[in-house]
Amino acid sequence: MAGSEKTDPITGISSADVHRVRAGRVERGQDSLAIEEPLEIRICYVVDGRRRTDSLCVTMRTPGRDLDLAAGFLF
Repeated sequence: MAGSEKTDPITGISSADVHRVRAGRVERGQDSLAIEEPLEIRICYVVDGRRRTDSLCVTMRTPGRDLDLAAGFLF
């Protein structure tokens, strides 16, 4: 990537300036990139009257709708 980058948090897509090499020539342009970030899913429960929280997993995802993703994963 070279230059500026624009991110749309609703769609999870970023737009970036790029250089493409085609037929030995360099062309400048824009390209779309998927945004990906880690999400840790934790489970909370009670054992012997004490609350416990454990990390279940870390998954990569496009940001947004994290509760839906976690619920689907647990289902």
